[in-house]
Amino acid sequence: MTNPEPSSNLPTPSYKIIRIATGETLISGLSKDKNSFILHRPMTISTEPIYDKKSMKITKTTVMLRTWVEYSSDEFYFLPKNMIVTFADPDDDISEMYTEAKKREDYLKLKSQALAAKSKAIESTEKKLDADAEYDNNMKNEDKGWKHKPRFDLDKDK
Repeated sequence: MTNPEPSSNLPTPSYKIIRIATGETLISGLSKDKNSFILHRPMTISTEPIYDKKSMKITKTTVMLRTWVEYSSDEFYFLPKNMIVTFADPDDDISEMYTEAKKREDYLKLKSQALAAKSKAIESTEKKLDADAEYDNNMKNEDKGWKHKPRFDLDKDK
């Protein structure tokens, strides 16, 4: 069951860095509801160390963003107020990363939908062509020629 969208009279969400009681750090659009916070398209923020191959010392870290609730098409999540430890304004770099990550997700979703629509159209066309050929084959009477005028000439390529 998908989460309902929050009521339209809520203010437009602003990006926030959110630390929740599980220890996860999220970036998300954030709005308030009566008893909860509403997260819009939350993503987890994690850092991964990058090691020097020779010395095995950490040379730098990389920041990674990942959809918080994977395998869900929901965009809004209601989080009880007592689950939020703290929240803060993100810096410009992480805000830009978040915006780009959302754009990338949107692009991949649209691309997937377009490929599915194209595949469905091809399948539908193939079924129609198969049905037309079957109809024309059924209308052909070997002894007397065609019972009905064919939609296309089956013997053209022979």
